[in-house]
Amino acid sequence: MGYGTALSGLGAASQDLDVIGNNVANAGTVGFKQSTIDFADVYANSMATNTSMQIGTGTKVAQVAQNFSQGTITSDNNPLDVAINGEGFFRMDSSGTVTYTRNGQFQLDKNGYVVNANGDKLTGYAVGSGGTISTGALSDLQINTANMSPKATSTLTNGLNLNSTSTAPVNAFSPSDPTSYNNSTSATIYDSLGNPHTLQTFYSVLPSISVSNGTNTGTGALTTTVANPSQLAAGQTYTLVNNGTAAAPSFSLNSSTGTALVTGITTFPYTVSSTTIPGGITLNMSGTPAANDSFTLNTNPQNSWHVYATLDGSAINGTNPVTTPVTTLTFSSSGALTSTTPTSLSLLMNDGSTTPQTVSLAYTGSTQYGSTFSVNAQSQNGYAAGQLSNFSIGQDGTITGNYTNTQTAVLGQVALANFTDPNGLQSLGNNQWVSTSVSGQALVGVPGSSSLGVLQSSATEGSNVDLTSQLVNMITAQRDYQANAQTIKTEEALTQTLINLR
Repeated sequence: MGYGTALSGLGAASQDLDVIGNNVANAGTVGFKQSTIDFADVYANSMATNTSMQIGTGTKVAQVAQNFSQGTITSDNNPLDVAINGEGFFRMDSSGTVTYTRNGQFQLDKNGYVVNANGDKLTGYAVGSGGTISTGALSDLQINTANMSPKATSTLTNGLNLNSTSTAPVNAFSPSDPTSYNNSTSATIYDSLGNPHTLQTFYSVLPSISVSNGTNTGTGALTTTVANPSQLAAGQTYTLVNNGTAAAPSFSLNSSTGTALVTGITTFPYTVSSTTIPGGITLNMSGTPAANDSFTLNTNPQNSWHVYATLDGSAINGTNPVTTPVTTLTFSSSGALTSTTPTSLSLLMNDGSTTPQTVSLAYTGSTQYGSTFSVNAQSQNGYAAGQLSNFSIGQDGTITGNYTNTQTAVLGQVALANFTDPNGLQSLGNNQWVSTSVSGQALVGVPGSSSLGVLQSSATEGSNVDLTSQLVNMITAQRDYQANAQTIKTEEALTQTLINLR
């Protein structure tokens, strides 16, 4: 029995050294998980043997278990090197066989698939037609390296501050005359082919107009002229403010040029009518003026602005001239924008792109304060065509592509898998495992969900082998081997003694 017991000890010590040697050999292998060997004693089975007299017959290997503890994560410059910080495995497609690994050293093959050194494909969730992740069926992750299609601008938003102390221009608007407007700004927009265009907007404050010409002390009509009728806003109501005792009438313009006024509006004791003369509009007030009555035309001075626009320095379309305002901005006495409805511009293109191109011009967040003109925010939703320049992998496994047109797009999402008993996985070598009935079914999900860890891009998880402890274990296993060899040597000496008795 002594020989058998010693031989089992030698075999166990030899297997222990094999496990330790394998751990040491893979101390530099990315994603490697060290193994530990467990032993069990052996007894001869006999129902007749008194339990108090049982003697063991040696040892055996009970199991070789792997330690799936976290390895050290090291950063590098390869965005396709990915480390799992926490629990879980990458799910790989190995020619139709699903395998699992902790080695996150990936690369792109000629077809754009994310693969490891063996050519196995990383699996995850693909991108649907709407650009969103389809978290249903898993598939092999393939990076779409095609150019991003251009997008025509449909919305342009300017966040401005218009100076409330600005003086209205005297001259009619002309984009080539800087004295005919107060401020301007420009933005690059894109057509359906991705070609850039410059949309320039100009801002002219409406004037404060007075029709007061002194104090009326007698009877008859008060006649005066409104200067700069082209600066008046179409459809806006203007009120004659009476500085005396009588009530004052109001009227509205029919057009921005001021060529016609609504007539027949009468408030006792005055009637307002108008005629158009060169250089302005004449307001005719007839009635019986009260003593000391005088009148001022209240135009809500400097709270309204005309907005003009040009496309690449020309009219935005072939119908309306450049001198026609595209919209009017009106502000409250506190400087807040009160007319917030976006204006729809119809842009005629002559470069083969879709025409007319409709662009909504909005001024969300614009103000009129007593400070200098400023552009506080500007955004538009179009862009040119772009090439994929690089991509990154987020903590949740989302693969985001960065394009030369400054845009980004989701290209897919890495999936992770975990098991109820990872020690039940069967090792295939090459840092890969397959599930078994002992490990249970794979629990697949998005990184960071449930028990799954998160991902770290441009990093790798090193081996979790502790060389110091392995070298100590190696010395212990060597001593075990030597001790069992000594047992055989002793048994041999006893056997030789018995032989010599003959």
